[in-house]
Amino acid sequence: MEQQYQRALQRMQTPGGDGRQVHQMLSECASTDPAAVQYAEALLRNLAQAAERGAENHQISPAESLAPLYAWAESGDWATLLQKGLSLLWDLPGNGDLCALLGRACLADEHPRTGLIYIQWALRQNPEHVELNRQAAQALTALRRWDQAIQHWQTVERIDPRDDEPPRCIAALIVQKTRQESDASEHGPSPTEKPTENEAQLGTSRRTEADSEPTAATLKLTTRQRLEQAIVQNPQNETGYINVADYYIAQERYFEAQQTLAKGTQFCDSLILVERLEDVSLLRAQQLVDQARRGAEEQRTSEAFDLVDQREAERQQLEFGVIQARSSRHPENKSLRFQWGIQLKRQGKLRAAVEPLQAGLDLPEHRAEASLEIGEILQRYRQFPKALQCYRQAAQLATPRSGKKNVPGDTRVRHRALYRAGVLATDMGLPDSARAYLSELVRTAGDYQDARPRLDKLSEIDDDT
Repeated sequence: MEQQYQRALQRMQTPGGDGRQVHQMLSECASTDPAAVQYAEALLRNLAQAAERGAENHQISPAESLAPLYAWAESGDWATLLQKGLSLLWDLPGNGDLCALLGRACLADEHPRTGLIYIQWALRQNPEHVELNRQAAQALTALRRWDQAIQHWQTVERIDPRDDEPPRCIAALIVQKTRQESDASEHGPSPTEKPTENEAQLGTSRRTEADSEPTAATLKLTTRQRLEQAIVQNPQNETGYINVADYYIAQERYFEAQQTLAKGTQFCDSLILVERLEDVSLLRAQQLVDQARRGAEEQRTSEAFDLVDQREAERQQLEFGVIQARSSRHPENKSLRFQWGIQLKRQGKLRAAVEPLQAGLDLPEHRAEASLEIGEILQRYRQFPKALQCYRQAAQLATPRSGKKNVPGDTRVRHRALYRAGVLATDMGLPDSARAYLSELVRTAGDYQDARPRLDKLSEIDDDT
């Protein structure tokens, strides 16, 4: 390979030389020995000279040409990828996707300096290429060039703000750089690598980190990066995960919040994190329901409406599991017991629901609703007098009174209790009681279900008698 490399250099210096032939010679050298930086630099220098001479390249389809390379990358056949990919560079010089694949292959074989050469070559023409910047950041990290790596991650984050990999990597890099600087202050600076020929020619020579790169203190971090940094510095502190999750929740990015909290539960034995994860999972489930509903309203197809039903069923099942888990964790919490009773009733487990629902009778904020729910179960089991008594009690407890603390949902509970009482009293042959309940309901909520027609029917019966 060294002899072939020297022959290729001689042909590069020959006026009117065949640039394509030189490229094939150098691509064979570079793929055979990917650790040899000089081969990669000479190959790109030949491409640059060919471009200056106006050498013609075959017009080929990047998508079709790169498809096999992606397959080799998927299977981990890096040697074949390098061999075929470097040969393709002649016809696709500076193609960002191709150079990103070459960089990935070099990184996989632990040749970050060579990979960085191909990546930087393409970045000159495609500075906003996300994958190229990602590969550059990874190569620079492997070379312990923290600040340059951070800058490339910041570019990725700017282009794709929803990508949650950059802030995590930036936070980790800052910690690594801080540790290196601390070690250097104690033991002296570590030796710097000599810049490659390619870096010097392209104007990207590192010189020393102090001369060419900003210090960690001067980097302007985004809010998300600062929050992620706290996690990296102390991965066993639940507060860091909660702060990052809150950042995402404020933007209604519940999936990212779920991922953050789930990661936290792996490092922290924290019930707070577990229950925050449950809360966010419920928010995410409701978000999916809302998205499905909007899609159904726009598409008006049976498949879209089926998706709404599916998402709602999934949300209800998740809610059932969360309440069950919390009720088991906190058996002394009567509010959770009451909520568990509500869930059991919705699942049709009426007998099992009675006992936890009764816990709500001991809590002022749940007393009216608990009476209503228990009354509905009693009615299902044909215990009509007891059910009517529960409805009456629920309506009374939910009645607005001066000095009474307003409980959210009281109005809804009162209307439902009056309606249930009116219907049941009618069925029990208690027209006066039924008329009293329905009249009160119509007075406060005239359009509630069929309350007004029922009341009119009772009046007609009275007129006939």
